[in-house]
Amino acid sequence: MSDAAQSAMSSFGTVGLIGASGLIGGGFRLQLEGHPVITFGRSRGEDRWLDLESPPTTGEFAGIDTLIHAGGIRDEDVRHDATMAMRRADDGTRALYRAALDAGVRRFIHVSSAHVYGSLDRIIDENTPPAPSGVYATAHLASEAALADQLAEYGATAVAVRPNAVYGMTFDPSRFIRWSLVPFAFPRAALAGEIQVNAPRVLRNFVSTGMIARQSLALLDRLGQPGLVPLNTIGPDDLSMIAFAEQCAMMARSMGLGNVQVIAGDNTACPPFAYRSLHAQPSDATELPEFLSQYLAWLARSRDGVDGRSTTTHQRGFA
Repeated sequence: MSDAAQSAMSSFGTVGLIGASGLIGGGFRLQLEGHPVITFGRSRGEDRWLDLESPPTTGEFAGIDTLIHAGGIRDEDVRHDATMAMRRADDGTRALYRAALDAGVRRFIHVSSAHVYGSLDRIIDENTPPAPSGVYATAHLASEAALADQLAEYGATAVAVRPNAVYGMTFDPSRFIRWSLVPFAFPRAALAGEIQVNAPRVLRNFVSTGMIARQSLALLDRLGQPGLVPLNTIGPDDLSMIAFAEQCAMMARSMGLGNVQVIAGDNTACPPFAYRSLHAQPSDATELPEFLSQYLAWLARSRDGVDGRSTTTHQRGFA
């Protein structure tokens, strides 16, 4: 754990972590090394059993002082059963947080999504009113509300994390299903020799899972008044899709993985984009080159029949 995060966590007591085997949850797990953490989930390796599709009990959260929920709704959940996904995001999340609050938890980090703002092709900060479009974004905003509505009654504080384009080697490949996300899809395409970019000039903010964890923990440590504060976690890289594709191709070539071609589509629209935060955040250098190097190496080992399942041999500070 970094010195800043260690200082921030000193008053948080025992931390409960939901979704520790997921991409963002894995970033929190790495950042919290050395701190008392109890993981929740349905995997055999979790410390306590928790099924997010079943009503939790107060006893499940006994002894937890701070709860991090990084096990929210995914696009894939919505495609599988939109009605169930919405019910879990709203009623299920409300019941989960009620049980945690009744158990004495008073600090929360809730992982949400930048998509609660609706269109991302504009200038956005935390004062931008949410305008979700579609079930996925609506479900995330409903989950935020399910927590926010209950905090004042208990005098509890929370951060709702709204990241944009997330990357990191902090996932369990045996369970990870989000390969279509740009930070993971483009390197996979590079390994196949060609990256096709449909909207080359569209911009996104690329943020690592380590940055998300560090910025969230730092803000939660500063909060004093009960209530929920949204946080746009920000990385140092605002990149167009074509620029990120070129980075992937260049890294693959430098690693001897082939002469990768980048094919730009004919959509030349260049919408305005600036994803910003009103909150002071830790200063982070880019982690994209290290991620691309490690991820491409892992993909190549998997392709060549070498056991590439382990992505969790992290270095401190990298996520």
